[in-house]
Amino acid sequence: MPTSMGEGHGKLVNCVQDSGNCVPFRSSLYIFGGAKEYGNVLDCVQLYDTRYNTCTILSKPMPSSQAFMQAVRLPWQRSVILLGCNTCFIFNFETETWQERREFKTDVYCYGLALQNDRIFVIGGGIYIPNNARKRSLKCRDDVRYVPLQNVIDDKPVEWKSYAKLGRESLVWVYGTVMHDTTGKALPITTTSAR
Repeated sequence: MPTSMGEGHGKLVNCVQDSGNCVPFRSSLYIFGGAKEYGNVLDCVQLYDTRYNTCTILSKPMPSSQAFMQAVRLPWQRSVILLGCNTCFIFNFETETWQERREFKTDVYCYGLALQNDRIFVIGGGIYIPNNARKRSLKCRDDVRYVPLQNVIDDKPVEWKSYAKLGRESLVWVYGTVMHDTTGKALPITTTSAR
């Protein structure tokens, strides 16, 4: 993904980290938000044209500055759903319009995200909490939760439903259909009866 810091980031306008997304649409890649050096969180959308190796900033920024958002692309529409710890957005590529769905925030960072069978799944993740040393620590989750896709599109709030338990509390990255934790080990999933 061309959002890493340092050399080799192509011709991005802003070299960012912590964006968590790089969404293809037509011949371009869209990079939503992220953070520049020193934790400066951005509200811009970078449009990287893969044909010409050029990058521009869309004129309509995100409704708020965001980092660590994950994205699921709606294959039958020209939109993407971006989920983050504090909010959720739907972005239409053709009209460059935004809709906010705050009720569908994930409440976690560093999670896996998948769209399967018209359901959006959030896998693991963690939330920063203060500890006794006046520093932050990350409290991780050990579950897989989902909401119906149509509820997000129609803005009909519903509670996240439990789908499965992970083998341990984990920050999760998903590669294809195998989930890995921060050690790189594949995570076992035990599904519950509530699917």
